[in-house]
Amino acid sequence: MSHSSDQRNPRGAGRKAGSGPFGEPTQPVRLPLSLIPPVKDWLGQVLAARQLPANAKLLDPAAPAAAFPLYLEPVRAGFPSPAQGYEAGRIDLNTLVVSNPTATYFLQAEGDSMVDAGIGAGDILAVDFSVNAKPGDIVIARLADGFTVKRLRMRGRQPELHPENTARDYPVIRPSDGEELAIIGVVRWILKRA
Repeated sequence: MSHSSDQRNPRGAGRKAGSGPFGEPTQPVRLPLSLIPPVKDWLGQVLAARQLPANAKLLDPAAPAAAFPLYLEPVRAGFPSPAQGYEAGRIDLNTLVVSNPTATYFLQAEGDSMVDAGIGAGDILAVDFSVNAKPGDIVIARLADGFTVKRLRMRGRQPELHPENTARDYPVIRPSDGEELAIIGVVRWILKRA
């Protein structure tokens, strides 16, 4: 006698219906082995996009290369030196800024709580959500009242989010009992207009 999976176990693999990361019923799908890694990457990006701030922009994997000339002679920040002008090759800004295209998103910073870390209002932050955050990293964090960018520190086993603006007295954010703190990416680059 044949039973459908719905008759044997209406919930799925012993899990409460709708309790997966997407919060809805699932269906098994068969994939060629070669497609499993890119599909997992894509699903990770979809899942992360649901948790990101509304103004986050995900990288378009089909975006063309942004390659520009890279000159061999560095420009000095001190006394000037004669420029040689020898082109060393080309630099692709997508490759430079983005190490994991399927796990990278961009945000625009707001406020001044991180100015001493080089982050000002209007700066674009390149964030990688595949990187495991460690103490000292600048992170994007989600708390009950929204998103923030801060320096991750640990106090014993408890995470803390530290502002970096010595001119203003911003408080250190310490999640209270029961408050969920989710790190949703590590800031890899700060892009700013000159």
